[in-house]
Amino acid sequence: MELDELKKTWAALDSRLKENDLLKETIILEIIQGKANKSVNRLLNWDVFNVVGSIVFIPVIWNFLERFENKLALFALIYAIVLLAISVIWYSYKIYGLMKFDFAKSVSNNIYYVNRYNLQVKWEKIISIIALFIITVIAVFYYAEAKVSVFLWIVLSCMIIFCGLFLYWYYRRVYDKNIGSVLKSLEELKALKEKD
Repeated sequence: MELDELKKTWAALDSRLKENDLLKETIILEIIQGKANKSVNRLLNWDVFNVVGSIVFIPVIWNFLERFENKLALFALIYAIVLLAISVIWYSYKIYGLMKFDFAKSVSNNIYYVNRYNLQVKWEKIISIIALFIITVIAVFYYAEAKVSVFLWIVLSCMIIFCGLFLYWYYRRVYDKNIGSVLKSLEELKALKEKD
């Protein structure tokens, strides 16, 4: 009689332990998925902000076209409008790709989409550096042709340094940090699912 009672107690404890382990694993999965979702949402928010900002600045720059008669300044403004139009298309494409990220799909699919997004960001960094260099060259030629004061040269230098530092911060803080967080979470999820 005591042996049967002991077996029942042991089975009850064993089932509680299994339920407890399952509950812990579920909580861990939810925490990891929540962390990954939060990082993906940050990336999406920044890209949507970039699309909206680019759309807003196109008419603003277009308005300045009528005020400048210098060919170099007109070229710079048209160059800026073209860059903004391209950035609207580019960020929309990135948003479309990142929206395919879904925990209902396999972890491998999500890793693929995040790695593809990461590759797009790396190309974007390179293109941003090239665009900043071209803008700098145009501004220097414009300033040299207009024979501006030393103060305006200092302002231009400060603006270029600020833009360079902002790009560095933007890619390190916004993209690299969040993409790294998502990839780390996905690797943890993959390890947990392989363990089962």
